[in-house]
Amino acid sequence: RKLLPEGGIWLQIHRGLNTISLALFIAGFAISVATTNKEEQPHFSNPHRRMGLAMFIMAILQVIGGIVRPHNPLEGEKKKPVRVGWEVGHRVLGVSLLACGFWQMYEGILLYG
Repeated sequence: RKLLPEGGIWLQIHRGLNTISLALFIAGFAISVATTNKEEQPHFSNPHRRMGLAMFIMAILQVIGGIVRPHNPLEGEKKKPVRVGWEVGHRVLGVSLLACGFWQMYEGILLYG
C-alpha cells in the first residue's frame, strides 16, 4: 500500500479490484452450483465445496463491511474505537479469504487430478 500515492487513489483501486473479484467469485460459484446440479451430486458434500460456500459468505460479508464502514476521521482527529475495530476485522477477513483461497486452489487441484 505504501507504494501508491497518498489520498483517495488507494481506496478507488482497492474498491475496483475487489468489485471485479466479487463478480468473478459470484460467476464461479454459480457455475459450480450449476455443474453440481447437472451432475446430480449433493451440494457441499466435501471440504472443497463447504469451503467454497464459507468463502462465498465471507466475501459477501467483506463487501457489505466495506460499504457500511465507519468513515475515516478528519486530519488531526483520533480514530474512534469502532473504526479501529472495523479496520482490524476487515484486514483479518481479507487475509483469511486469501489464505482460504490458496487452500481452495490446492484442494481443487487434488480433486481434479
